[in-house]
Amino acid sequence: MRRLYGYLMADSLALMLAGLAGVAWSVWTAWPGGLAGGGVRAGEARTPAAQVNPARIAQAGGQSVRAAAPAPAEPAPSATPQPDLHFARGLLENGQLSAGLRLLPGAEFNRGQPILLSFLPGEECAYGTGRACVSRHRGGQVILLTIHSGLGGQGEQLRHALEGSGLDQAGLTIGEIRANLAALQGAGAQMNLGGEELDGLELAAVVRVPAMDLKRYFDLAVDDALEMLAADNDALRAALDSGEALLMFEICGWHLPGEIWAPGSSPTTASIYLGVVRQRRD
Repeated sequence: MRRLYGYLMADSLALMLAGLAGVAWSVWTAWPGGLAGGGVRAGEARTPAAQVNPARIAQAGGQSVRAAAPAPAEPAPSATPQPDLHFARGLLENGQLSAGLRLLPGAEFNRGQPILLSFLPGEECAYGTGRACVSRHRGGQVILLTIHSGLGGQGEQLRHALEGSGLDQAGLTIGEIRANLAALQGAGAQMNLGGEELDGLELAAVVRVPAMDLKRYFDLAVDDALEMLAADNDALRAALDSGEALLMFEICGWHLPGEIWAPGSSPTTASIYLGVVRQRRD
């Protein structure tokens, strides 16, 4: 099984707190600065957003869930690079070094302002710890980051830029979200690990997994889940088939008004956004 699967339904108190947080956020138009280590800022309300790791549920319904041991890596296609040659291999080597991924979009997305995802890499990533879960797949071709997207979470800036924030739900329409996804693809990117900068990266693909596909996405092994998504996304298909080293990140999206509810979805885990970063081709 790819993940320990559970229904991510928040209790009424958690939803109320999330609603208050959502209202506060919707009137806050200025972007926050970089989150040191991705931690929750003092005094900031938390949402019950739960981000699911490939082999664990880091948090569900506002309650911590003990992480399971990572699933073994699947066999690699022969064309994939060795793990020790991956440009993001440092994320697997030292969980005490702060890390960051900065996306540099064009003017059509987020008014051209950079988006920061900052975190501490590790095998466990309980919400509020500032950690992102790191796992390796496709025999070393893919390093996957599982990143929290609630208020104060490491993927907060990106989630809000893609879908907006309402009362326990996204603030934009599906048409606006799709336009944002198209505008973000191809953005430049930079990675920082313990103060060491790596430039020359780009966002090769960005995919939204809707609520109706969440259960299957969560249940499948990572390699199989990527194949499922690549069947409907040419950019992801091309990236996987290239054999190039890929750094992927997944964050949760909030419920989209008018989108169907499905098993496993909740107000703050109602979609997944998957980004694919590679070294830029010159």
